[in-house]
Amino acid sequence: MAIMFAATCKHGKKSCLLVSSNHELVAAAVEGTPKTLHPSIDIKIDAVINALTNCRYIPNGTAYLTYTPCLNSVQNLIAANIRNIIYVFTEQLDIKIDDLIKNAGVHVIKFSGNLNWMRDYVECINL
Repeated sequence: MAIMFAATCKHGKKSCLLVSSNHELVAAAVEGTPKTLHPSIDIKIDAVINALTNCRYIPNGTAYLTYTPCLNSVQNLIAANIRNIIYVFTEQLDIKIDDLIKNAGVHVIKFSGNLNWMRDYVECINL
């Protein structure tokens, strides 16, 4: 099952792949309700936070997001030493995020292509 279609959150299907500097998948997660809670409970755990749960530091890593990151997500990615954020444009980045990215030296790319590569990659590693 593709991770970007596995999200349980009512707010949308958001996913995050974290990749090391040598191009190895370190973590993959979706936004949604924790499995320990009943699905009817509307608690949204961000995809970035879910991905960082299993790894706190990814030297010069890259984050691939199926959504525009919020300030909290960007702060957490920078704290994990992510240096590249590639995201699907869903809304304009907040001005605070622009300033933070510039000051942290993070490269940000708006992805405008086809997300099938992400689905295919996740399927081949059986997530």
